[in-house]
Amino acid sequence: MKKQGTKTAILEAAITIMGRDGYEGLSASRLAGAAGISKANLFHHFRSMDDVPIAAFELIANQIAIPQTREGGSAADFVAAMGEVAFASLQEHRSFYAAYISFLARAVFDPALKEKVRTSLGEAKAQVELAIAARVEDRAMARNLTTMTLALMDGAMLHVLLLGEENDVRAMWAGYVSLLAKGAAR
Repeated sequence: MKKQGTKTAILEAAITIMGRDGYEGLSASRLAGAAGISKANLFHHFRSMDDVPIAAFELIANQIAIPQTREGGSAADFVAAMGEVAFASLQEHRSFYAAYISFLARAVFDPALKEKVRTSLGEAKAQVELAIAARVEDRAMARNLTTMTLALMDGAMLHVLLLGEENDVRAMWAGYVSLLAKGAAR
């Protein structure tokens, strides 16, 4: 197996473990076993276990898809597409979102992880803001819509993971999109 393949396998195993058991469930022994490698091989790819969650978060952040919508579509169209991508992805990769929430919770108390999360989310936020700014005239409004949309998205996914009320959360998202569409029509 190539180094990159092994490293990716380690990170995917870390995401699975943290998605199932939280950050505290991650240990060198469990991770090596889940990745099908020795602990020595694990530490060949990562200097310490503290490096694993940060690298796993980067992998998660790079996999978050910014939806592609038709040229000239509205901000509401883009936000609706974001919701569809997120809900579909949640169904397919539940542990991915559980690990993401686990990272966010851990980052509140871990300065190194917090900075990495801030950087990665800042890059994702910038991409979303560019997509929304292309659909609204006011740059400040684009910034505000981006912040609101991403905060609602995190809350929506957390709500589904905790309470399983996906239909209610989908209805909330559709209501948000409707409000955006009505606001743009003024």
